[in-house]
Amino acid sequence: MKIYHTAKIACLLLAVLQLTSCGTHPAVAAGLGGADTVFTSLDAQPETLADELSGQFLPGWEGSGALRRFRTESGGYAVGLTEIDGESYFFGWDGSLLTGWIESDEDGRTVWRYAGSGGELVDGLTEIGGEWYWFEDCEMVTGWIETEKGQMYAGEDGALVRNGLADGQWLDGDGYAIPETFTPDPERLEQVDAVINSCPYGISVVFSDLVSGERWSWNETRSYYIASVFKLPYSLWLFERADAGEIDLDRMIPFTAENHRGNAGIIQFTEYGTLYSLHELIADALIYSDNTALEMLKSEFPASDFADWINTDRFGLTGEMSDSTDTMTNAWDCCTFAEMAFAYMESGAEHAEEFAASYCASEDRLIASDLLTGQKYGWWDDYLLISAVIYADRPFAIAICTEWGARTPEDEANIQAVFDAVCAVFME
Repeated sequence: MKIYHTAKIACLLLAVLQLTSCGTHPAVAAGLGGADTVFTSLDAQPETLADELSGQFLPGWEGSGALRRFRTESGGYAVGLTEIDGESYFFGWDGSLLTGWIESDEDGRTVWRYAGSGGELVDGLTEIGGEWYWFEDCEMVTGWIETEKGQMYAGEDGALVRNGLADGQWLDGDGYAIPETFTPDPERLEQVDAVINSCPYGISVVFSDLVSGERWSWNETRSYYIASVFKLPYSLWLFERADAGEIDLDRMIPFTAENHRGNAGIIQFTEYGTLYSLHELIADALIYSDNTALEMLKSEFPASDFADWINTDRFGLTGEMSDSTDTMTNAWDCCTFAEMAFAYMESGAEHAEEFAASYCASEDRLIASDLLTGQKYGWWDDYLLISAVIYADRPFAIAICTEWGARTPEDEANIQAVFDAVCAVFME
């Protein structure tokens, strides 16, 4: 029986093409599994050839790199999922050993596997490219996963959800689902109370567990001027309208003398006539608390329209909102703004990631933390307040409002002390 030289060359070329397409998940297809085979002429039967060659070849590894194969006792090459000396491997239809992400169609279902540089298929909890995945019997798993340590959840691409919502349940930084109910340590709550009571008169604090929805509050209805905290719900309103297709965030607005506002931001230092997209204006309003950016936005999207949106039963505010220039608020409602921000960031909406990127990149940060935080502060005259989301072991929202006069290092230290005490409540 003669093996045609040209057929061998064609198969080798196909093998190289196949191997170069197996390094990216989930868009790359790998070979399908099947019986042992060798390359022969089209009129040859593999099983007949295997019988004829049996005993002429020693089983074992052959070749190296992209052309590494495993010769079987039948004389053919291993194809598909194969166990060798206690390790699992996956070979292409031509017998070539596959590495990286491997996709195969098995019994009408798509199966993803991953092989390291040596070709061994991974199993169990595995980190790949900065993401964590779960493999069972060397197959990538999606959806809910039961482990000895608790439940985990893998998205459609197989990556485990960490510090995020999945199927209505929160998963912590390690990827494990946390209980929906929450009973805080009484001693830690007492510490929060002690720190708040040690602060000067004129402070309100409200924080909430973003999983259970439970709240704790001190002086929650005391009134404070909303100042730039207004920019947080106003930005959410614009993003929600963009998600609905009502506004185009690529729209350009010119900077003019009429919408020039000082005191905060970076646009005020640029030339009149400079064009800014809605994307840029919202980002500047959130990151730099840019007053000019807000005024430019309000020139196109009036605060009166925003008021019609925010003052509904949907959000359940305790006080009426109108504009950043004449609205009084309280810590209870400022905590609601933070909860709104969290819900939007975790909603999967079209512009949720864009909003989160700006909210979590605020330049003037009243609270310092190694945790991922989104925060928006407001400061005017005697009022200093903040509305924030913190991705702790249990994510929480917090609002701190003060009426202490000028913003001083001592004021900021007191706000930080309150935050640190509250954060301890939600950390393991």
